[in-house]
Amino acid sequence: MDEQIDYVRQVHSVWTIAVAPVVVSLMRVFSIYISIATSDIAVPIEKMGQLIYADIFALLITALHCGHNNLLRERFKIVNVTLRKIKDRKAWFRGALFSRISISDTKHVAQHREKYICDKIKACAKIYDKLMGCVISLNTIYGFAMVQTMSLSLVYIVLYLFYLMEATASGLYNDANRYVNFIFYVSWQILYGVGVIFFNIHYCEETVKEAKITSRIV
Repeated sequence: MDEQIDYVRQVHSVWTIAVAPVVVSLMRVFSIYISIATSDIAVPIEKMGQLIYADIFALLITALHCGHNNLLRERFKIVNVTLRKIKDRKAWFRGALFSRISISDTKHVAQHREKYICDKIKACAKIYDKLMGCVISLNTIYGFAMVQTMSLSLVYIVLYLFYLMEATASGLYNDANRYVNFIFYVSWQILYGVGVIFFNIHYCEETVKEAKITSRIV
């Protein structure tokens, strides 16, 4: 494709997506531990594990899904940059072939220019076709898991909002310590679910947006 790729930025994106779930999972474990440790309720380790397992699993699925979407989006961007340059006739002037052709031979130059541009368009078409195949594979692999993950996150959001309403209505705020711990735990759970839904939708939307740009360029 003769395009310059910023691999350092891509590595940073991959590392961010890989490290973020670990950091958030540790914060999740810490928040549950603080909520339980500062209350007078004894919770077995097994119960804590059940609380954490579902959240970490949802976060892991989200990280993998977002990582694959990010890679696809970057590849679509490369194709779109190449097509824009072809449309603006800039790709030809950057080609090494141009420097080896005599400017005086106008007809020869035009033939090689058209061949060079056609080869680039064919390469873009092949790559775009493979990327769309990757999108279909991505939907096949993560489709059911994403439906389950986001549905569960939505159920948790509604459930914990209901818990918050019931606790407030029953006067739990009279016990300041327990109420603060409860608010801390519920807020984290709601934000966690919102974050899972937001990032999955955001990365999917950005990938689809980049793929649609190709049709507008062509």
